[in-house]
Amino acid sequence: MNDRNKDGKLRFSEFANAISPLDRLSADALNRRSSNHRDPRPFSSMTMTIFEDTLKKILRSLGSENEMNKRLREKPAFFI
Repeated sequence: MNDRNKDGKLRFSEFANAISPLDRLSADALNRRSSNHRDPRPFSSMTMTIFEDTLKKILRSLGSENEMNKRLREKPAFFI
């Protein structure tokens, strides 16, 4: 994820930018979509738990990847 304002917090806009499609046409189509639900909690508690667990695993994996990349950069003899 990218903490654009470097405040140490992940804001919704930063999260949304990180998961938005890079392709401009796809991003525009996604941004034009309107919400079709009225319930402020459209997902079941089970779905929310699964989503939260998945997101935590993704963020943990990204953190591990960043740590591995740092360690590899410190080894000048290692080439990918």
